[in-house]
Amino acid sequence: MGIFLETNKYDIKELINKKEQNEKIQIVWVARFIKWKHPEIVLKLAKNLKQQNYNFNIKMLGTGILENKIREKIKKENLEDVIEVVGQVPSDKVKDYMEEANIFIGTSDSREGWGAVINESMNAGCVVIANQRMGSVPFLIKHKENGLMYNNYKDLENYVKNAIENKELRETLGTNAYKTITEEWTSSIAANNLTDLFESIVNGKEIEIKDGPASKAKNYKRRKKI
Repeated sequence: MGIFLETNKYDIKELINKKEQNEKIQIVWVARFIKWKHPEIVLKLAKNLKQQNYNFNIKMLGTGILENKIREKIKKENLEDVIEVVGQVPSDKVKDYMEEANIFIGTSDSREGWGAVINESMNAGCVVIANQRMGSVPFLIKHKENGLMYNNYKDLENYVKNAIENKELRETLGTNAYKTITEEWTSSIAANNLTDLFESIVNGKEIEIKDGPASKAKNYKRRKKI
């Protein structure tokens, strides 16, 4: 199981340092504006962060049947100064927004298949904060090591606030996220791991692939929906 995208190579220290030059913490959300992607959660988060005087900006990339409704609600809630609905962005340009962003938030529920945006945002050194029910999240994210998995809205808000407040946390999680994608989840590593796995099955020998493609899926509890 997995999706293996073309991996972008960066000087990760340089990329993280560039992100830290942002006047405001940049948060990016990339998805279709449909029910099970939960764009409304982004608005709730923005409203609460604004009320608590956090210095941030959120860019929402994508389009869909809920886009106009979300735009109207942003205006109604006076959130236009902290949320920008960018709209449709060519797939090869999404990485530009991720390279700029300090934080990526993934709000899809369990109806997400894999969610390649998790791979992409980790590759770009973002602090990934995502619903643990979302597709690839429990496979790619090691909680508090290379990203953060939330179980409910309160967790999401607290993790985002911690990431905004803590530069060292941003640097650690962003760097480790990048290393996970470039050192564990590439197509070449997947091919090698699968070859080793198939050979072990044919030869009747056990093999331990600790992390990455063909490793054993981790057990985790699916807690209540947000």
